[in-house]
Amino acid sequence: TNQVRNFAQVTIAIANGDLSHKVTVGTDGEMQEWKETVNVMVDQLNAFAGELIRVSHEVVDDGRAGSWMQVPGTSGVWQKQIESVNALAAKAQPAAP
Repeated sequence: TNQVRNFAQVTIAIANGDLSHKVTVGTDGEMQEWKETVNVMVDQLNAFAGELIRVSHEVVDDGRAGSWMQVPGTSGVWQKQIESVNALAAKAQPAAP
């Protein structure tokens, strides 16, 4: 069905690191709940990746130790990863001139 194809396209894109796709096919009931969950996951992954890239650039390229990742609504392993990145960023030392 078109619904299954759209879900497959989006999840394959996510697995390949392409977070520019969302489920757009019309759904209802349990499929609508699944669609919303997948699309929220894409938003969270985009926010997480964007923050990780931002903090990495600030610490490595700009020498700004103490930059912090902030991704609202995270929990579980995502929150632990954020805490780990923030701990590394806090200890980063600027490169010697």
